[in-house]
Amino acid sequence: MCPAVLVRQGGGGWSLVLPAGWVRVFWHSLVMAGLYAAGLREWAWAAESVGAASFPRDFPDTAAGAAAVASLCSPAAPASLSAPRSERWLVLRSPEALRFL
Repeated sequence: MCPAVLVRQGGGGWSLVLPAGWVRVFWHSLVMAGLYAAGLREWAWAAESVGAASFPRDFPDTAAGAAAVASLCSPAAPASLSAPRSERWLVLRSPEALRFL
């Protein structure tokens, strides 16, 4: 038997809290049943599409917002620059960079 907690969010939606050993089992079952996963980047894109603010990106005056802006503006790691150009990964730091491709 797995101890699980299902929490209903105030604005709609649900959170499922599981012990670490059960996460993979539940994850595979939910994905096979049609669940879509959304991380922080996807939540930010969804919020932007409806004109809502998303934390921390849209709050640069907070410590978390300043760290998010700094990570978006940081240069690529020097180790990746030492690889030959044909073997480098394309790393986009922000969704706004997609419009230049």
